[in-house]
Amino acid sequence: MIYREVSVSPRSSGVIEKLYVQEGQWVSEGDALGELDATKEKMDLLLTDMELEELQLSLEKMKLPLRPKEIEKMEIDLKKTQLAEDKTKTELERTKRLYDQKAVSDKDVADAKNAAEAAALATKAQKLSLELAKEGPRKEEIMLHEMKIAQKLHAQDQKKLALEKMTVLSSAAGVISKLYYAAGENAAAGQPFCDVLNTDSLYVELNLPVSEINRITVDQKATVTVPSVTSKSHPGRVVFISPTVDPASRTFKIRIEIANPQRALKPGLFATVSI
Repeated sequence: MIYREVSVSPRSSGVIEKLYVQEGQWVSEGDALGELDATKEKMDLLLTDMELEELQLSLEKMKLPLRPKEIEKMEIDLKKTQLAEDKTKTELERTKRLYDQKAVSDKDVADAKNAAEAAALATKAQKLSLELAKEGPRKEEIMLHEMKIAQKLHAQDQKKLALEKMTVLSSAAGVISKLYYAAGENAAAGQPFCDVLNTDSLYVELNLPVSEINRITVDQKATVTVPSVTSKSHPGRVVFISPTVDPASRTFKIRIEIANPQRALKPGLFATVSI
């Protein structure tokens, strides 16, 4: 009799932080077998979560219209800027009159002119800011922000997946027949972590003479007896027929599957088969 054995491999590489199983222990498919050190993956996910939250809050704030008091404050600031501009214009006119009286230099006039122009530009900028604030955020700015959030959500999914991969999961149900690592050792992705032996069903392999080849079909019923364990017969079925014939023995191989829910039958025993 032969059995079904699966080699389980971790999906990522890293130092084994926790080992949840030992040899001889039964596990189900999907059970956690161990944890790799995920310090970096946890930190990466935390930073991505924070960046995403910041983007989402920024978008919410962007979509909110300014409150009446905020608009009122901007209007007051504009009036202050206009008063400052008027003051620079008055100062420029006064400086020009003094220049005509030869009381100030060319530099004084140039400085007054520059101050007036700067004040005029500040007033213009303040007016534009107030107009834009009243119009609300532009659609393209919101769309750009939403694209950034979508990209960050994708990055978040990738970070979560990377963290999940630091847990070693069993890909089959059965008994841990061999562990290849101990806690603290470095496990490599794709390399055997442990072997899982499943004896819930066993296979009986036998070689039949080529004269029987046309009599055997896949799914054909069979009866299996294991005299060394019990006289009870076990129903089975043909699950494999070799596509080739051994030229030396003129036989072909078939495989019969039988259920072994109580796991009373052990791999390696001899069996008698009736088809």
